[in-house]
Amino acid sequence: MNYIAIIEGQQVAIPEETAISDEKLKLAITTYFPEYANAEITRQIKGDTTEIRLIKRAGTKGNCITELKLAPEQINPAFELAWDLRLLEIKNQLTLEVLIDMQGKINQTIKTGESWETYIDKVFSSLRQQPPAPSNWLAANGVYARSHRPELEICLQIAHTQIPGLTQIQPYFKFNVPKVPASTIADIINAAQVNPHQEILFYLGVENNIWWYHTPLQEASPTHVRSLLTINFNGFAGVPSLREAGWARLPGCRKNGGNQ
Repeated sequence: MNYIAIIEGQQVAIPEETAISDEKLKLAITTYFPEYANAEITRQIKGDTTEIRLIKRAGTKGNCITELKLAPEQINPAFELAWDLRLLEIKNQLTLEVLIDMQGKINQTIKTGESWETYIDKVFSSLRQQPPAPSNWLAANGVYARSHRPELEICLQIAHTQIPGLTQIQPYFKFNVPKVPASTIADIINAAQVNPHQEILFYLGVENNIWWYHTPLQEASPTHVRSLLTINFNGFAGVPSLREAGWARLPGCRKNGGNQ
């Protein structure tokens, strides 16, 4: 029997001893996809292959921050080993025999350190995609709410008041990536007009200042539409994959008396 894990559209071959155990499977997957630590696992047999799907459970906003706060303080074992080797070198005890004797520990430490590096990269990526947290600014002319993410920044006045001694500021909106090209918008509208009696869902994103859109496998009707992909969206732009991209939902354009 072959075992394939399907994660974010990718098919990954999994050894049988890992695939038959939920705990072993999660342990192997979360090294590279830590957000799947609490994933729901389903298995489906197709011929001589078992397809394993991992579905992320819905979490609360800022969950990544909570995990970081609860994480124990640890030193990367690669640093500890480097210090041990350096100390042996200072004491003139770092001989070939010692290195050969420590080879197993060195290999294991390198493997562990690399897994830490992979996990840290995933955490950084998750942090960059966390929903923006607004902050309030006090100014001479009122109170302002400011929020930002890599693609845009906005500052709005939420209270009018006079506060002596502070600098005045003005509301603003900054878009840090190019506008969506007219050709892309036209393609989306044209696709929506193919079937004017039902809604259609697109994923719209930008990478390296280049906009793209994707039409996922979906279930649609005249009143609703939903993607058949199980993906957690955290933003609308500035990301390289569909998992991190946002969405644009357009109603079907009606030709007879409806909106064009």
